[in-house]
Amino acid sequence: MFAYIDTASFRVDNKTAYFTTDKTILRDKNDVILTTGKDLTAKLAIGDQVDVKATGIDANEVKIVKKASEFALADAIKAANKALTDHVAAGGKATNTEYKAVEAALKADPQVAANITSTTTALTALTNDIKAAKEAQVAYLAAGGNNTDAVYKAVDTALAADPQVKANITSATSALEAATDTASAQAIVDAELAKVPATLVLAGSTAAAQADIKIAVEGLIDNNKVTVGVSASSPWVVTLTLRADGTTTANKTITVTNEATVAEKAAVDAELAKVVDLTLAAGSAANQAAVDAAVEGLVDLNKVVVTSVTQGSGNEFAVVLTAKGGTYNDNKTITVSSADVNAAKAALTNASLAMVSATTDPVVVNAPAAASGISYFITDATDTNVTTTGAGASATSVSIARDTSAGSTVLELTITKGLISETATFTVTVPTGTDAATIAKN
Repeated sequence: MFAYIDTASFRVDNKTAYFTTDKTILRDKNDVILTTGKDLTAKLAIGDQVDVKATGIDANEVKIVKKASEFALADAIKAANKALTDHVAAGGKATNTEYKAVEAALKADPQVAANITSTTTALTALTNDIKAAKEAQVAYLAAGGNNTDAVYKAVDTALAADPQVKANITSATSALEAATDTASAQAIVDAELAKVPATLVLAGSTAAAQADIKIAVEGLIDNNKVTVGVSASSPWVVTLTLRADGTTTANKTITVTNEATVAEKAAVDAELAKVVDLTLAAGSAANQAAVDAAVEGLVDLNKVVVTSVTQGSGNEFAVVLTAKGGTYNDNKTITVSSADVNAAKAALTNASLAMVSATTDPVVVNAPAAASGISYFITDATDTNVTTTGAGASATSVSIARDTSAGSTVLELTITKGLISETATFTVTVPTGTDAATIAKN
């Protein structure tokens, strides 16, 4: 093929140079003489395929085997057919304007390479837009988007159109890519925020402060991706901002402690686990000092201090432990009982409540007499067809009035020693008239 030509010479395939003479003959592929002489430029073009007959470097005869324009047309046709196939394979439609324009150019007679090439370029551009739209959808889902989102469905709609419209596809794709960028940006910030724990532990005994918290967080995240902001005071809010845009943010509220407090907490938690429901030994005064001593006996006083033991409802006590030499503390509620009170309760019988007179009206019932530090009180009563008077928090006697029909009452006996109490119930049955009342322990 001609690589270069001027009025007196030419090169073939950039390898062989020939010089034309006054006697050089130029023929077409049908051997028709086109011209003679040195200057062949009017009939030859770079890219023409030729056969050359020469004497040395002097060209005697040049025959055009195939014109460059023929090669160009063949290449254009080949590219056009491939573009049609690629378009359909990518999801394009044969009804598209660009597709039909290529078909028309190929069917033209004569075919024009420039028309085929220009329509092929337009079709290829549409094919690429279709591919880009589908890739944008994949990227959007990967960034956390949903295929039911309006911006995603707009691309679906543009791709499903028949015929497809390039402008609609590109605009929908641009909107989806923008949404993907936003989602991707948020995903980056969220991923970095996930590195910040719910409880941040500062070194040593460092007190929680904005500057120290910021330094600690910066040590956990990728500072090339995000910047760190921390609220001025508790509750501590950590805010990360994407460096790339300066606007995408994410935040979380965290608890801040330090290594010393963590160690103190571990010690307190371990000792608090040893604090369980307990029974004061027989003979114990069951007072505050006895309860305090019993709790202290459960824990390692080299590790914690029993800050307080406070009685709540009934026999429940709130125990507070503090790390020895530290400030961390925690609490737990336990139930305390007394061996003496338990024994006294177990020893109760039907006769434990003394009936002054079973046949009088009212029937009078007395609590057992106090003994060995244990007191007994009739603290409650529920009755049917009788009237009960005298029961109370410190009552040792109760009167039960008879009614016109037989009735009964349930008396609650409280057994107390020091701070510890237990209860037992007795049912007193009161007949009519002067029949004897009876007592049964429940």
